[in-house]
Amino acid sequence: LIMDNIRIFLAKPINICCWMRPNKVNAKCFDPKSIVICDKDPQKELKKKALAALDYNAFIGSTATKSAHITGEAVDFTVKGMTCDEVRAALKLKLDEFKIRLEDYDHSNWDHIDSRWVKGGNNFFKV
Repeated sequence: LIMDNIRIFLAKPINICCWMRPNKVNAKCFDPKSIVICDKDPQKELKKKALAALDYNAFIGSTATKSAHITGEAVDFTVKGMTCDEVRAALKLKLDEFKIRLEDYDHSNWDHIDSRWVKGGNNFFKV
C-alpha cells in the first residue's frame, strides 16, 4: 500500500531494488546450493560463513542487526524519469501523510523508505 501511494503520488513507474533481507527466520526459502561465490570475491570467507548459517543478510555483507529490511519494513527503490534527489524532495512533503521515514542520502543510486515512522519524530534521517 505504501509503495502504491508513492507510485500514484509521483505518477511514475517504480523499480524495487531491495525489499527484504531476511536473517535465519526465512532460511528455509534460501537455497545455499543456488549461490556461486567467486574465488576472487573479497568477501568470500564472510559469504561462506553466512551460507553456513543460512543468513542472507550477512551473505550480502550487511552488518546491520536492526535494519528495517530484515523484517520487510523497508524498501530501496528508484523512480523512472526522476533522480533520487528529486524523489526525496517530493516525498519529504508526504512523510507524515504516508507514515514513512525517508533516508537522507544525497546523490545515492536509490531511495530508501521504511515504515518505522514516528509521530513528531525525525522521519527524514541520516544513516
